[in-house]
Amino acid sequence: MSDDTTTFHFNDWSWNKEANMIYIEQPAGVGYSICKNEDNCVFDDDNVGHYNLLSMIEWFKLFPEYKDHKFWISGESYGGIYVPFLANEIYEYNLSDKKEF
Repeated sequence: MSDDTTTFHFNDWSWNKEANMIYIEQPAGVGYSICKNEDNCVFDDDNVGHYNLLSMIEWFKLFPEYKDHKFWISGESYGGIYVPFLANEIYEYNLSDKKEF
């Protein structure tokens, strides 16, 4: 319920002036993400790493201004599996000649 007294103020010291964060919900079909075709929502640890890499490639294509920024990967819970698989996919991608961005 709003009492119309809430006001927003610009924060000159906001953390997002110095950092950016992107969240990838894994696997597709959980949480707020959807799968329109259940046959396309079958994942294992290997292909999730690949699809996360494709997501990152597309994100950097859409927002190339971030491609030269420092990049960290983090996760929680089962992210202990997803993070190393994504890191390996990025490593392999960087060794390949197929760079798209």
